[in-house]
Amino acid sequence: MPTKILLFSRDRAMQLDALLRSFFLRCQDCQQGQVYALYRASTAQHARQYHILKEAYPEVNFIEQTHFRCDVLRILNPFPLGSLSRRFYDILNQLIAAIIVLEGVPVRLVRSVLLRMRTEILGSLLPEFPDDRQILFLVDDNIFTADFSLTNGVQALQEHPDALGFSLRLGANMRHCYSLDQPQSLPEFIVLQNEILKFDWTTAELDFAYPLEVSSSIYRVKDILPILATRPFGNPNELEYILAVSAVNFVEQKPLLLCPEVSYTFCNPLNLVQNFAPNRAGDQIEYSSERLADLFDQGYRVNIAAYHGFVSQSCHQEAPLEFYQLGGGAL
Repeated sequence: MPTKILLFSRDRAMQLDALLRSFFLRCQDCQQGQVYALYRASTAQHARQYHILKEAYPEVNFIEQTHFRCDVLRILNPFPLGSLSRRFYDILNQLIAAIIVLEGVPVRLVRSVLLRMRTEILGSLLPEFPDDRQILFLVDDNIFTADFSLTNGVQALQEHPDALGFSLRLGANMRHCYSLDQPQSLPEFIVLQNEILKFDWTTAELDFAYPLEVSSSIYRVKDILPILATRPFGNPNELEYILAVSAVNFVEQKPLLLCPEVSYTFCNPLNLVQNFAPNRAGDQIEYSSERLADLFDQGYRVNIAAYHGFVSQSCHQEAPLEFYQLGGGAL
């Protein structure tokens, strides 16, 4: 069963293009993944640019965001096409989505009852969840820097049931935590085959102690779906928060995390396109989403070859963008 790959993007076609090109270039078995790009465009310019990407990448399922939570849960649906469980799952999610935005005491009571019902229903359906369903989350400022095998990551996760996930952004090169701007110690690693490491995230610190995130990790759908299906969230930041605070539920049974010896990807946080969370990011005007959108319209794209072999010191690291023009030279 192909691994679902869910990319989140908002008003950043230039950066999403760099992510997609670097992913398809560096992933040695990208045919093993089913890629979904869930995007949101706040202007006609951004919407038009996403349409250009949709035509440029026919192998990617571009989905314009309508109701973020419902969109995510629909993509995560693990049940076989045409099955009663799949249909029932979709109907239940649509019902919750229809009332979750309403207010008033009666509505809150009904919503509470439905959420409890869904928890119980999902619990009864869990034995039917196929064990071979995985999800890889990515965000549009990811850039892949090294060749990797999606199959190796998925297989390692299957072979180590005590591991909560496989992080593509962590590695023995992660010496600095960008979010808090401070150095971080490496955990004690266990070396596995295929240059893969395993460590205890429950005793680690900073980025290594943050096992559930949405920027570049593979998880079992069976582990995370019950969390997301029973809690409200309206954007990728809220989704990650819900996951992060739920990590405590896995301390006993899945205290380990997998990662490569050297990270495969990093996030290049050059701009900010949301106001929900005050995430640290660059503030150079030439890298604003508006300026990058203008360059995109002029035919410029990020030169991803410039990042091949780049070894970041942090999961997030500001790196200058190098551009080239379609049919022309460098900027």
